[in-house]
Amino acid sequence: MANAGYDIGISEPIWWITLLIPIYLLHQFEEHYWPGGFKEFINHRFFWILGAGVPLDDKIVLWTNLPLVWVALPPFTVLGIINIYMTVWIPVFWITNGPLHLGAGLKW
Repeated sequence: MANAGYDIGISEPIWWITLLIPIYLLHQFEEHYWPGGFKEFINHRFFWILGAGVPLDDKIVLWTNLPLVWVALPPFTVLGIINIYMTVWIPVFWITNGPLHLGAGLKW
């Protein structure tokens, strides 16, 4: 793929950052819809609460993921094709979010 004389190949960082969009959106799908269970897992394992009055409900999950993952991630990645510095926060987000998921998975 070429853009304004700039050839984006597999060796370019923006190629790998762009690849993160479908991977992360797939992760969101499996975490919240199929097989799902993220909200219940956090409420039960982290907060030790089941039933009504849980701290993590559908509204909080939506308003946590919607602005960052579904609204900010895709356009900032596309802007990274023009200027790679627009995407600096994306790998940092993955580097901090990944170990949290991995640590929780290993613990439970």
